[in-house]
Amino acid sequence: MERKHKENSKENRKAEKPKKGRERGGGGVGKQRETKGKEASDERKEEEEEEEEEEEEEEEEEEEEEEEEEEEEEEEEEEEKASQQKKA
Repeated sequence: MERKHKENSKENRKAEKPKKGRERGGGGVGKQRETKGKEASDERKEEEEEEEEEEEEEEEEEEEEEEEEEEEEEEEEEEEKASQQKKA
């Protein structure tokens, strides 16, 4: 009797406890899907970050080009002023 009672109580305790990880079973297919999904989301995040970095670099390049153009225009204006003063 006692032995049966102990066995039953063990089984009952196991049944009450929520199963975790591999104890759940299921063959691991779900776990593979989870990792695939996570890997895919990680890849998407990396791609988005790379795109953002590329966009920022392009913006910086454009700003640098604009600044260079402005500087060139200013230099040309100064040269024109200097040449006009020489003529006068």
